[in-house]
Amino acid sequence: DGRVAPPVGTALLPVETVLRGKGRNPLADRLHAQVAVVDRALRAAQGDAPAALSRLSEALAALRRLVESEAAPALDIRIGFSDADGD
Repeated sequence: DGRVAPPVGTALLPVETVLRGKGRNPLADRLHAQVAVVDRALRAAQGDAPAALSRLSEALAALRRLVESEAAPALDIRIGFSDADGD
């Protein structure tokens, strides 16, 4: 769940764990909570229910905004495209 780091060399570290390692616990808590919202919305969106799919889309967009605007900068990671990326 991101609260305990796996042994070195055995797995990739979740973003939540890295944030906690950098002392960014409030941000890690918000990331964890938003991932839980996405998980619930994904489970509810099984099938072809437009309202459930809309809620899933909104939850994923909120997660993306949180990662792009707060988590990535906190980890000194640049997310996005530049003019040099091409089409």
